[in-house]
Formats: sequence, C-alpha cells, structure tokens
Amino acid sequence: MVTVPADGFEGPTICCAYVAPSGVGVTPPTLRTALAKILPGYMVPGRWMAFTRLPRNANGKVDRRRLREEFAEDEDTRA
Repeated sequence: MVTVPADGFEGPTICCAYVAPSGVGVTPPTLRTALAKILPGYMVPGRWMAFTRLPRNANGKVDRRRLREEFAEDEDTRA
C-alpha cells in the first residue's frame, strides 16, 4: 500500500497494489468487502490497481516510488 496526494480536505488517498493468484477471481470490490470487515473505514484503500508482478527496486524490495508513479499515471488517464 502507498498513499498519493489528494485534492481537498481528506488528505492523502490510500492506494492498494495487489497481485492476484492465477485462476483466482480477486477484484477490487471483493478485496474492499473483505477488508471492510476487519479494518476501520478510514483504513480501507480508496484506489486499487492489479499487477502481474509488483515493481521491485535494485535491492529487491517493493518499489513504492514506482507504485506512486503508477497510481499518478492512472489518475492522469482518468482526467
């Protein structure tokens, strides 16, 4: 999960990047429903993006900067 800046008073938007196992029908609505059962509403991500593989940095860790860029690019294509 990463956060991206949002316009308005609500502060940054929580974004969730996920990789679904092959053959499993994981969608943002099913994830949102499952998380809403165990997390407070303010902690449930507002934006979702599926990946075949999460981007990694040179150290092999999840590249959060690249994830933020991916969500920003996705937002630009929506506008």
